[in-house]
Amino acid sequence: MKILLVIESSGGGSSKCVIDLAKFLLDSGHEVHLIYSPLRMDYKFEKSINELISAGLFLYSIPMKTKPSFSDFWCILLIRRYIVSHGPFNIIHGHSSKGGALSRLSAVFTASKKVFTPHTLITMDPQISLIKKQVYKFIEHLLFFITDAVITVSEQEYDHCVDMGFAKDKLYLIPIGIDIYMHQSKQYSRENFNIPNDHVCVGFVGHNLPAKSVHTLIGAFKKLILNNNRCSLILVGNGFSPIHSLISDLQLDDHVFILGELDGYASMFLFDIFALSSRYETGPYVVLEAMQAGLPIVTTEVGRCGLYVVHKGNGFIVPVNDEDSLLRALVLLTEDKELRRSMGKKSLVLVKQFNVQRMNSDILKLYNALSQG
Repeated sequence: MKILLVIESSGGGSSKCVIDLAKFLLDSGHEVHLIYSPLRMDYKFEKSINELISAGLFLYSIPMKTKPSFSDFWCILLIRRYIVSHGPFNIIHGHSSKGGALSRLSAVFTASKKVFTPHTLITMDPQISLIKKQVYKFIEHLLFFITDAVITVSEQEYDHCVDMGFAKDKLYLIPIGIDIYMHQSKQYSRENFNIPNDHVCVGFVGHNLPAKSVHTLIGAFKKLILNNNRCSLILVGNGFSPIHSLISDLQLDDHVFILGELDGYASMFLFDIFALSSRYETGPYVVLEAMQAGLPIVTTEVGRCGLYVVHKGNGFIVPVNDEDSLLRALVLLTEDKELRRSMGKKSLVLVKQFNVQRMNSDILKLYNALSQG
């Protein structure tokens, strides 16, 4: 088959899923083209796509913006030109909101089957305004008419799509997976970042977006060190500049370490505990990476976290926006080394059931069914 993948958010979990899928499709003998945006591209995505060029991946860069923009019309034209000049494609698969919208609009009146994976619909945000939610819902309903399949990556997202009125015959649940044989490609040490070796380190990996609710994690951590000042909070990712003042105001400069953009999986080995304070998610992929690194998990009850994490088994599941519940879970883990060890071992066992091979095989089966239909 000839397959075109389109993604704007070339960083984070969604881009990792696209890279894994592209590699799988190439290994399976298919012709794969990838249109991506360089505007939010992280170094890991750039490194991965360059490695896949030698495997036969065709690349095309278009500066797609995250938010709605007049430049979207130009992007649609460029994608359309690519489809015409390099097609016909059996499948055109858009990832995340912008990639999904632009790819489907560009493919109107083509014979290609149009697939969309949201990787978290913005309408899932519990704090989104009613007006904004209705606008996005209306747009997605219009796009749904020109869509052959929507792939949801969690039961929560699938149910949300049903509640929004999407027809079930176009909805498919294919949960994300991880390479369970993944190895640590980089080595980081706490000494490199002046992080005390005798501290219990709580870690977070991701972009500092409103959905991640990092301020909730910082608030809980502030209360944590009032009783145990031999703890550190490590934040890995980008977009943390706005919270420097919050950290200073809370007098946490000696306890919070913002490391910037690092290899997400390798950075897990700096942590003793992985914490996620998100308001909403679909996966998220980063929790699987933390489990693969053998960490105990503290997470809000979002996305598939209720399936990844067994409460009081390999971690703790706490309510969204509940600083005190998050604090209680962190206290239990920071004060009990044996509990951290036993929960981390359970993470290593549980993560094996979430294999990326299964995810990609299910997507390919869907592609085959659509192209033959």
